[in-house]
Amino acid sequence: TIKNFSGFIFGICGGLQILGFLEILPIYTSFDYSEKITRQINGILASNNNIKISGYEIHFGRTIYNYDKNFSALFITSKNFTLAGTRINDNNSHESITSKKINLDGICINDNDSHEGITNKNFTLAGTYIHGIFDNDEFRAYWLNNIRLAKKYRARTIINTRSVQDNIFNQIAKLLAENLDIKFILDLLIHREGTTLQPE
Repeated sequence: TIKNFSGFIFGICGGLQILGFLEILPIYTSFDYSEKITRQINGILASNNNIKISGYEIHFGRTIYNYDKNFSALFITSKNFTLAGTRINDNNSHESITSKKINLDGICINDNDSHEGITNKNFTLAGTYIHGIFDNDEFRAYWLNNIRLAKKYRARTIINTRSVQDNIFNQIAKLLAENLDIKFILDLLIHREGTTLQPE
């Protein structure tokens, strides 16, 4: 069914791997090496270096992306990553066995920038290992506006969700401070000597 789907598809982590297994994306994932890979990600959208992204990877499996005239890297990211608690960097043995078109866990290891994820030319089919990718306001707006424009809707401006969240948290904190005896609660939690169990 998904192979015949004509809409937008975005796979994250296991979703990315499944798109490869279904031969929807030109990628191959091997689970022969069983160590878990974790790392923090910072980078930019490969097709627009004004759009910065961040997030994290946590997964099993090694993925090879086959970039060609129809598919290219989704992000340009840092080369360094953590493999089962061990930092792998530009000077390790992986460098010599990896070509510029082959990726190790979403990273194109070469002398230049590193690549992560994959997308088609129309940006209608894409995948990445990066969790939290849609927490990035600029990237989320870019992806959703592509969908909106394809459906003949107007593009929307970027919503700064961090600012919205901060305002909400500040309102909650103010409401709690005005209506709770914070000192009494802290005394109960800390179990300080001489704590009274009755609110003042």
